[in-house]
Amino acid sequence: MTRKALYAVLLTTGLVAAGGPAMAAEPYLPKAQKTFERIDLNRDGKISVAEFTPVAEKRFLGIDVNKDNAVSTAEIDASLQAALERRRNRILANLDADRNGSISRAELDGYIEAMVAGADADSDGGVSFSEARIFKIAKWRKALQLTSAN
Repeated sequence: MTRKALYAVLLTTGLVAAGGPAMAAEPYLPKAQKTFERIDLNRDGKISVAEFTPVAEKRFLGIDVNKDNAVSTAEIDASLQAALERRRNRILANLDADRNGSISRAELDGYIEAMVAGADADSDGGVSFSEARIFKIAKWRKALQLTSAN
């Protein structure tokens, strides 16, 4: 598998998605419907400054570690580094089956095979967009259940 193909697999599995909520990033308007609806508190189909500001401020406060109401370059760097470490740990937790600190081609192949088999609800050997979406939702629900159980 080429590096480009490996990156595409990791990206589509969500393993190189953005880090946690405190990850350094400039404010941006949501692209996903679910995120938009979460911000649109009055459910009028529009995001106002009053609805969006608390989201941006929460992110800002998460990065402003020393609470001086300013985000420094060092605080942005620290936030990005922490997000990168969380992402690295998540990738290794998901793909490094023998826990030796590296991902072999066999481990990647095994992960992909298990993922496709798990998402292939109709057992036709392929994953439709609908199956992929349902699989992703099921993984989130399972993760939420495990988190709330602990």
